[in-house]
Amino acid sequence: MKNQYSYFVLLLVILSSCSSKTYTALYQESDISVSNQTPYYLPKNLLQLEVIYTLNEPRVEKNGIDLPLNTSNTKITIEDPIQVTNLLAADTSRKFVITGKQLTNSQFINGNSVQKNMYEEETTTITIQNNTTSTPSINLTVSSIEAEAYKSVLEILNNISKIKTKKDLEMTYNLVSFYKAQFKTLNNDFKPYIKKSKIKYTVVIDPAKLYTEGGKWSKLKDNQLYHTIYPSHIFEENSILLDTIKLTTPKLQELKIPTSSKEDPTEGIICLQSSSTLLTAKINDVKLDSKKLNIAQYGSIRRITKDDLKATNKSFPVLFKINNTERIINDIENIEPIEFNSSQTTTESQIAIEKAYKEKLQNINLLLEKLKERKATL
Repeated sequence: MKNQYSYFVLLLVILSSCSSKTYTALYQESDISVSNQTPYYLPKNLLQLEVIYTLNEPRVEKNGIDLPLNTSNTKITIEDPIQVTNLLAADTSRKFVITGKQLTNSQFINGNSVQKNMYEEETTTITIQNNTTSTPSINLTVSSIEAEAYKSVLEILNNISKIKTKKDLEMTYNLVSFYKAQFKTLNNDFKPYIKKSKIKYTVVIDPAKLYTEGGKWSKLKDNQLYHTIYPSHIFEENSILLDTIKLTTPKLQELKIPTSSKEDPTEGIICLQSSSTLLTAKINDVKLDSKKLNIAQYGSIRRITKDDLKATNKSFPVLFKINNTERIINDIENIEPIEFNSSQTTTESQIAIEKAYKEKLQNINLLLEKLKERKATL
């Protein structure tokens, strides 16, 4: 009887010791949640980009009447800084369950807020100063036909010595003269200008995810992820989006998780320590900036004790409790207009277009003079 009593005491001690410890295992979808189990997600970071697009609408004044310039499309550019906000969210692909000694709600970032599963960590700005992709006003009003015609003028001007016969010279001279007459009529009768308006486009991406959607897509090359953001679908059909945002991040490496199943749990808490990751931004092929951001999914797996978790004072690690009413948002796309006074930019565009018109006319006249000179030598 005494031996049996000692056995029960020993068993109680062992069970008591086990219940005072915390264990972590991979969560199985077949698991049934019970009181002594707490499922949770590891964190991940999402990048929220706020991009201000400038809509450059070509318009014209004819006989005092303001009209759309139908020969040219609205061209869309990026002229303002891009704001990047690092968001912390739950990673639904990395799900674990705690058994044994449970954690309190305060030890989860969303333990006391079942409706919130996304948090802002930091905001950084990518500047567009000296952006070589900004398009002069004249290029925003000319039609593709007019642009090709003037391009031909410059090519002939640079290669006039290649015209070998008087017949070719006369034909070229007549064509350029006709173009000059059309060019002067168009610009004297019409006063083109650019009317600017702005919209803010907000999009959220996972920097470690490959996208294949319209408006954003990615490709993997040389252990780098190249993300392209080109939301042409948010603009009207007669618009042309000129600027493409390109972000580069490293390829996500597979995490080595030191646990396999409920039958073989790991003592302690599985958590993730974020890593400083380089984010490179470009517009078209012009490099704008490189920023180092803490991106959780590029971090390393760590196993800590419950006491260690208390000592970190919530700075590390971050755990997301899985709630029945969870609302996890991974992809956001939003558009909103911005109040913008275009009067100053309208005046600036008129001045720039007038200046460009005079320069073009000078080159056309110069070509006609050169053609005359060339004809005289033959």
